Amino acid sequence: MQIDDDSWKQELETHSELFDGLSKRLPREMVLKQGLLNLSFMH
Repeated sequence: MQIDDDSWKQELETHSELFDGLSKRLPREMVLKQGLLNLSFMH
C-alpha cells in the first residue's frame, strides 16, 4: 500500500484549520495526537 505524502499533508492542513478553531473545546490529548500526526509527515 502506498501513501501519497503530498495529499496527506494537504489533508492535515485542513485538519489544522479545524483544530485551531476548536482547540479550546477539544481534549488536550486530541490536540497532541494531531500534532504528532503532523510531525510524522515532516521528513
